[in-house]
Amino acid sequence: MLVDRSASSCLVVREVSAPTPGVNEALVRVASVSLTLDEIESAVQSAPDGAQLGHDFAGVVETAAKDGSGPATGARVLGLVRTGALKERVAVSTNALATIPDKVGFSYAAALPTSGLTALRTLGQAGGLLTAKRVLITASSDHVGLIAVQLARASGACVSAAVPSREHEVLLEDYGADHVIVGDLAGASEFGPYDIILHKNVDSPLETAANLLRPGGVCVLRSVSVPRSVPTGVLDLIAARRGRLRGFSLTASLRREPAAEALNRLSILVATRSITPHVEVEASWTAVALAVKQMRRRDHLGRCVLHL
Repeated sequence: MLVDRSASSCLVVREVSAPTPGVNEALVRVASVSLTLDEIESAVQSAPDGAQLGHDFAGVVETAAKDGSGPATGARVLGLVRTGALKERVAVSTNALATIPDKVGFSYAAALPTSGLTALRTLGQAGGLLTAKRVLITASSDHVGLIAVQLARASGACVSAAVPSREHEVLLEDYGADHVIVGDLAGASEFGPYDIILHKNVDSPLETAANLLRPGGVCVLRSVSVPRSVPTGVLDLIAARRGRLRGFSLTASLRREPAAEALNRLSILVATRSITPHVEVEASWTAVALAVKQMRRRDHLGRCVLHL
C-alpha cells in the first residue's frame, strides 16, 4: 500500500518490486498489519507519494534466512520493519522476528510489536522488580499505556492509570488498573507517592507528575531526550527528591538490543492472557479508507488491524 494523493483516500494498493532477503533475513508472507490512526494520518498528510505504510505485522515465513537464524519456513511469526509492512511479502531481519504461540491469532500478534516493546522497555528503564511498587502511568489511554498497565499489574505492581476522560475509565479497570485518575493529574496524589512514573512527554504536565514521585523514585519519559528537552525546574524538583529522570526511544533501544527476544516474551504473555492487545478496528487492507473512518468515530485507543 502506497501514499498517492491523486486517490480519494490518498492510499492505494499497487504492485511493487518483490523484496530480496539478505542472508540474515526471512521472507514473510504477511497476513495482518496493525496501524494507529496517527500513523495513517501522518502518512497521508506529510509522507511523499510512493511512501509505504506499516511497521507491525504478523504472517508466515515463506523462506527462512539463509544463515540459519530465526524461525523456520512455515512458522507463524510477528515482527516489525522500519517501514513498508503493509504489503504481501516483507524481508525481515531475524533479529526482529518471533514465533507466534498456537493460542495467539494474527490480529493480536500484529497489534503487539511496537506498543508492546515500548511498554516493556519503558518499564525496564525503571530497573528492578515491580512487585508491591506503586506505578503511575500517565498516558494510559493510548495503546502503549494500555499494554504498560497490564505489564505492570502482571508484575505485581499497584498500578494507577491517568486518562483524559471518564469514558476511558471502565476500559482501564478492565485492563487491570487498580486506580483510574480522570482529568487533572493532581488527583493521582491520593494513591501516591509513586516509585515509578511512566510519562508520555514534556508537553503534558510533567511538573505535576514529578511532584508525585517518591524520594528515590524513577520517572521515565517516552520518546523524549533527557535532559535536553526537559525544563530546568523539573530537573531540580526531581533532584531534590533524589529521584531519577530517564528518557526512552524505541529506535535507539532497538539499535542496542534486537527485538526478537522481547517479542517472544510478549507473545507468550498474550498466549497466557497476562496481557491483551487492544484491537479497535479490523478490516481488509483494501478497505483502509473505511477503517480510518471507523477509527475517527471511536476513541482509537487501540490498533487498526488490516488483513491481507
